[in-house]
Amino acid sequence: MAELSPTFGFLIIFKDSFKLLFKNGKFMAPITLLSLLLPSLLFLLFCYVYQTLTNSFYNLSSNLQIIAYFSLLLVLEITFIMAFAIICNISGIATILVSATSYTDANISSQDLYSRIKTTTRSSSSKNRGSVILAMIIWMLVICMVIVYPNAITIAIAVVVGISVFGFLLYDSVPRVLSIVVSVVEEKFEGSEALEKAEELIQGQRHHGFMINVFINLLALIILLGFWLVLRGELWSLNVMGFWLFFVNFVCLLMIFWCVAYTVLYFRCKKYHGDDEEVGGVGIFGYSKLPASDLGGGIA
Repeated sequence: MAELSPTFGFLIIFKDSFKLLFKNGKFMAPITLLSLLLPSLLFLLFCYVYQTLTNSFYNLSSNLQIIAYFSLLLVLEITFIMAFAIICNISGIATILVSATSYTDANISSQDLYSRIKTTTRSSSSKNRGSVILAMIIWMLVICMVIVYPNAITIAIAVVVGISVFGFLLYDSVPRVLSIVVSVVEEKFEGSEALEKAEELIQGQRHHGFMINVFINLLALIILLGFWLVLRGELWSLNVMGFWLFFVNFVCLLMIFWCVAYTVLYFRCKKYHGDDEEVGGVGIFGYSKLPASDLGGGIA
């Protein structure tokens, strides 16, 4: 395939990612199924408990009971978020491992995959988190400005600043997301070391990661907005749970594709920096390298 411009080179990554999704159906099918089923069951359980607690609210008679009620709600929400994060974490690890072995045309057994998922850790690094904190501060200041001076000019400024800050976060997050792939694929790197390795690999290829982030976020916005428009009005009041169930499953599917896309980007970065010869030894069960002709052409 002919090389694309740097702006649209990410389309080749998407093309290769779709190939990987269907290449190893033996593992990707159950991973996808569990990634949808477990969060859905968790969400329905959350809704049931939440509704039960809400129904009991009107029977409360003392301040102590009200405090206990809101404390239980807080614990419930935190538990749900943590359980959802754990499921996404395991699903992401499994997706990256299967994508890496598929990309390199390796054979992997269920026992090997299960063993690697158990032993793989994804320690997040706090390095460069200052940019996220700064972006949040800017957002809060802009929101306060709109609240204090609600007019067309401040709203326009808020929109421009909001989009700019969000774009910066998408660009800034590229090495951090890639470091997750590095820590999963290369066992010797984790935490800050994985982030440093990712920053080395992404040099000269960061625009592809940025375009992946932009495209996936725009796709998510269009689909969720369209789904909301379909259900608005009376349908919305009847299908609130259906929308949020769709949202949870959509996020899970998006996360799977995101992991696959960044795994492809990881190998593209290795190739870009001339590390092809090292790909076979990064710790994925001693796999062999897949010929480039099997998964699309090069990108600028």
